[in-house]
Amino acid sequence: MTVHTLVCEYCGKTFTNKHIRQRFCSRTCGSAKSKKDKTRICEQCGKSFVRADTNPKQRFCSIRCVCEYNSSRAAGCNIYPEVPCEVCGTLFAVTYKGKRYCSRACSYKAKASLVEISCKECGKLFLPPSSRERLCSRECLHAWQRRIFTKPKVQQPCQTCGKTIHLLPNQIGIKKFCSRRCLAIANKEQARKRRLEQGGTLPERLVKTALEMLHIAHIPEHQIDTYTLDFFLPDYLIDLEVDGVYWHSLNPERDVKRDDYLTERGIKTVRVSDKEIIRSKDLPGLLRRYLFGY
Repeated sequence: MTVHTLVCEYCGKTFTNKHIRQRFCSRTCGSAKSKKDKTRICEQCGKSFVRADTNPKQRFCSIRCVCEYNSSRAAGCNIYPEVPCEVCGTLFAVTYKGKRYCSRACSYKAKASLVEISCKECGKLFLPPSSRERLCSRECLHAWQRRIFTKPKVQQPCQTCGKTIHLLPNQIGIKKFCSRRCLAIANKEQARKRRLEQGGTLPERLVKTALEMLHIAHIPEHQIDTYTLDFFLPDYLIDLEVDGVYWHSLNPERDVKRDDYLTERGIKTVRVSDKEIIRSKDLPGLLRRYLFGY
């Protein structure tokens, strides 16, 4: 093991150590050197002090010196504007926004000279706490704010249920329904009309032709509450659904909930997959077996 001869940077003594980068002969010299490097001169009182480890830019020895330095600097720069007192006219420094009197005595004199005035909202006589007050209570303040800042509402019927809704002027033409339920019903009605205009999908067109061949009365895209039935057979109270295999496999719980809802209203649900409809060579016979069991 190599031993190096070194010189202590603090006391100047010669010492040996196996680490060539060792700077001090002992921990005492290291601590003394660190304390010497942290010694500063206070900019306010001129005393020497050891700065904190967490504040390498420390300039003052105490909070008192910090406050004295800031006060002398503020007085020299005159950062506070001077205004005349509203009672005696003496110039004084405004240390916070809204200060109007130079002392408490002037403030008491100003309050003593106040007379009763009428409230700008309700007309009631009251003694204001200051010459700038014009409303007698918080309730009058809220009423005045509602009257000044609130725009009048416009009445308009809901496009689904006809219930009257109150709208702001900027909501006219945008809000047309009283609730999300009415909005959902309107969207489904629009989708139903769109499907009727387009004639439906290929399996739905094939089912419609087969029902006509069987002479079964049917209503395509029949709406019951928020649900749309593909083919409603009013003579048999049957809901004939043409199910896409992919889409109906994503959320089977929704179909169960829908079937239970229709069953409570006396409507039986019969589901036929689109693959069976397209591959069937005798579609009327297939529908007859699903609907009537023969």
